[in-house]
Amino acid sequence: MSAARYAFLGLKAIVLAIGLTVSFMIGSVVSGLGRPAASSGAAVVKAAAAQPDPTAVFLLLFISCLVQALVVIYLVRQAQWRGWKITAALFLVFFNTFVQGSIESSVYLKGKVPVQFTAQMLITGLVIGLLFAPFAVWVLGAWRAAPATPRVEHARWSPGDWAGKIAALAVVALAVYYLCGYFIAWQSPAVRQFYAGSTELKSFWSQIAGIWSATPWMFPFQAARALLWVAMTLPAIWMLRGSRARVALGGALMYAALGGSTMLLLPNPLMPPAVAHAHLVETTASGLAFGALVGWIMARRENPAARELPTPKVA
Repeated sequence: MSAARYAFLGLKAIVLAIGLTVSFMIGSVVSGLGRPAASSGAAVVKAAAAQPDPTAVFLLLFISCLVQALVVIYLVRQAQWRGWKITAALFLVFFNTFVQGSIESSVYLKGKVPVQFTAQMLITGLVIGLLFAPFAVWVLGAWRAAPATPRVEHARWSPGDWAGKIAALAVVALAVYYLCGYFIAWQSPAVRQFYAGSTELKSFWSQIAGIWSATPWMFPFQAARALLWVAMTLPAIWMLRGSRARVALGGALMYAALGGSTMLLLPNPLMPPAVAHAHLVETTASGLAFGALVGWIMARRENPAARELPTPKVA
């Protein structure tokens, strides 16, 4: 690829980052997420004694959006879909971030966030997805039809195949979630103090045993949440063309950058900075691992016996 081509893609990344930043700001205003909680509402953790510098907050938001824009460029350039189909896939990816955030906060931050927080998160994600997904597809030229190129029809999965993949993903999700949670986030004394009220560090198996004893429902809950994540991002996984390894790479980038981890760069009114930064490392690592495995497991194999069919080629 020529230097001019890279420069053009860089310019598109900046345009997309601006569009995503504006979409996030509009979504926050529409939902009320950006407004401080009322004094009569649920308690919100004070992340810092002083208000953060608005310029610094905006810069961190733009950096987060730029990282996400670069991943969107990769996904769209690797996609075999066009128009509304790829737009819908991207919408689900961005909306899923806020769906997952609302689910997790309702469990782990219960009593620490306003009662309307879940609805505000969902509305924010809905607005961002509706605004940014078609904008990104338009900027990257994925509305236009392209010259046809042959492709091979994908092999169909039997009910047994689906059952095996779903079971594998549930097990993988639990393993990645608790391993990254313990060996990355839970190693921070600030995280242990925030969630458990103590800095004591128990062994991994003691921690798992404690969760099983106190909240055994947490394991099926986390498995179900992960499968919802897979369901909402599966169209974006299936739109990727290329080998299974390339689909796995796309899944890793998607889950790490578009799964909400980059937003932990911002000052967080729900948790202290040390806790947010520990979660940033944890969720990035878990997103890379789980996304790669989802891409690998759910990548559709080509059926060599099928007749080759024309499909639009993405530039």
